[in-house]
Amino acid sequence: MKPQNCTNYIFLLVLLSTLVSCKQLSESTASNDAVLNGSFETIEAGYPVNWNIYSSKTVPEGRFEVLLDSTDPQDGNVCLKFEVDSCSDKGGRFSPGLFSEVETKTGHTYKVSYYIQNAGCKYRVKTGMITNKNSQIKTFIRQPGRDHEWVRHEHLIKIEQGFDRLRFELNVLSPGSLRLDNISIEEVDKQSAG
Repeated sequence: MKPQNCTNYIFLLVLLSTLVSCKQLSESTASNDAVLNGSFETIEAGYPVNWNIYSSKTVPEGRFEVLLDSTDPQDGNVCLKFEVDSCSDKGGRFSPGLFSEVETKTGHTYKVSYYIQNAGCKYRVKTGMITNKNSQIKTFIRQPGRDHEWVRHEHLIKIEQGFDRLRFELNVLSPGSLRLDNISIEEVDKQSAG
């Protein structure tokens, strides 16, 4: 084999192995009609649109299901339910969960609110400001508990100069059952960046 052909062959092997090893990190379907879709009412392919889901297809270890549950949702007709038999406690793409990002305005304050019904899971919520290259995220970890009623959580985030989006992410970090509904990200303070 000539040296040029050998180089081309090696390049193709490296390229193919790279493409084959790429793994989907989350499942998602986008829709402009649903905006945030915080009550999970707009569904496509079995998942709520405008959310990236860390599902059993994309999370490397664990046994769990991500379900749409119509039993006593906090808002609307369904809520999102995580039924977890086993999972990693690393969070992010390694644990069951979801995330979404919304565009924001510099200097404005946003209220992030959501409702959780927890049956034994340790979970983590991360929310904060991001760009394509930088982030300032706050982490809120909740210990396992049994909340038989819906519990409302709320965080205020002021968007600093240079940031253009706000991210909400939830991960289930231990076995149990967790229901999530009525996620809202709304502008509460319209002051200029000054």
